[in-house]
Amino acid sequence: MDTVRPGAGTLLAKYLIGLLCLVVGMALILYGVFNQTVGATVLGLAVGALGVILIALKIIARNRPPA
Repeated sequence: MDTVRPGAGTLLAKYLIGLLCLVVGMALILYGVFNQTVGATVLGLAVGALGVILIALKIIARNRPPA
């Protein structure tokens, strides 16, 4: 496997998509809580978790030591 760090555009896109997932996930969680729909709450948690994972992967890729 190649250990080259990804380009800045890839990292920025991963970060922005992760932030978007967090915002959408929080909106779904709030919608589900206030309207008492379990499906929307669980979907919001899943989308928010995806956002956190994307941001964590971005941080890991950014801090990878040079080869």
